[in-house]
Amino acid sequence: MGPAKYGGDIDSPLTTWVMPVTRQWLALVGTLLLLGCQTASRAAPEQTRGLVAAGAGHTCVVAEKGGVSCWGSNPDGQLGDGTVIDSAFPVATLELTGMRNVAAGSYHACALGEAGNAWCWGWNVGGQVGDGTNTNRLAPFELGGLENVSAIATGSYHSCALIEDGTARCWGQNDAGQLGSGSAVSSSVPLKVFSLPPTSSITAGGRHTCALLVDATVQCWGGNDIGELGDGTTTGHLFPEPVVGIAGAVAIASGFNHVCALHADGGVSCWGSNAHGQLGDGSMNDSPVPGTTTLARSWARASCVAGAAAIATAGGIPVTATGRTTVTATDASSARAAPGRRFFCTYFTPLYPLVIG
Repeated sequence: MGPAKYGGDIDSPLTTWVMPVTRQWLALVGTLLLLGCQTASRAAPEQTRGLVAAGAGHTCVVAEKGGVSCWGSNPDGQLGDGTVIDSAFPVATLELTGMRNVAAGSYHACALGEAGNAWCWGWNVGGQVGDGTNTNRLAPFELGGLENVSAIATGSYHSCALIEDGTARCWGQNDAGQLGSGSAVSSSVPLKVFSLPPTSSITAGGRHTCALLVDATVQCWGGNDIGELGDGTTTGHLFPEPVVGIAGAVAIASGFNHVCALHADGGVSCWGSNAHGQLGDGSMNDSPVPGTTTLARSWARASCVAGAAAIATAGGIPVTATGRTTVTATDASSARAAPGRRFFCTYFTPLYPLVIG
């Protein structure tokens, strides 16, 4: 997450919704649970929808009925329970019902409602809560003027929302231009990201932001000291700029100062800081351009619609997909693929795993 507010360094992954692909990418994010003042036993938490986000020292999850529960560090209200008391147990975030996703920044969090509205709470020194002030919010605040939100992303000290029409809004700290507003002036209210082509996904890092476009390319903006914008330079940008060499991307995710893109063929490309080997290329050399992660491609992907057949080629293997339940893969000799091989079929937004029988 970058420089820690209370001293030291924190380099935890920032949150974004990434579609599941292989077991290698389904590892749960490790959570730092800080023991607080509450020591009484708690009832078992409500069953969750499986949507979880981790910040610098806190974690939040969407409950099955649309509420949000958080736990961990809470000096700035990042648990959203109306207090500044740390909790080693999940506590209900106030006022929230009907939520469908949650994102966590370094010391704040945001939630996306079923109605397309957005709520944020916690540390607000950069305006990342979006309430028009720089005062910490101990309980969720519904952002006015934001409608038809389809996704949210939180960076260290800024937040972004993707709108259903493919545009984006960002707010919070903007010292490096990470809001994409054309200036380096921070904003405590959402601002439109200028010159951004139609977008399907957005992710926020330490001082940068990236968008996955509808055409499966990626554009980034903001700080670029270590090449996190992926444009081959270390020059920051106040507006979105294309990441070089990216095509066929299906998902993106940001760390504090690096970014990765998942490709339709199962490959992964990363760029930016590599001080800890986070680019996965076998080195510890920073890269201002996407490099190939040394990941074995163990799956193929086909696009299909219910009740109709579609044919795609993934990893050199022709894949025929019918509906959501039947997938047949053949090699060049028309022999069936080995039983148990996993494929993925897109149906609207999620990826549904299908296994060859």
